[in-house]
Amino acid sequence: MNTTDSPNIHRYLDEVFAGVASMPESQDLREELRGNLTARVSELVAGGLDEQAAAKTAISIVVGFVWSWLALVAGLIVFMLVLARMLFPTSSKDN
Repeated sequence: MNTTDSPNIHRYLDEVFAGVASMPESQDLREELRGNLTARVSELVAGGLDEQAAAKTAISIVVGFVWSWLALVAGLIVFMLVLARMLFPTSSKDN
């Protein structure tokens, strides 16, 4: 089976994008993810993994990266909120 036709990647992307409006931006993101996953699967297969294990590993790497990125963004948002509260304290008085 050719790694560009990996059913695991197609199934995963179908699940991720289920319910997402079909817009040019979401389609671009889907295709970019497909390309990145396919490239990673090809590297892992070249390294000796079978295609199914390579697809699962590639998906796990992408999911881990996305969660790490989201955690970083959430941390930055909390930091900005704390900083804003320090710089612009609210008064309990209405005057």
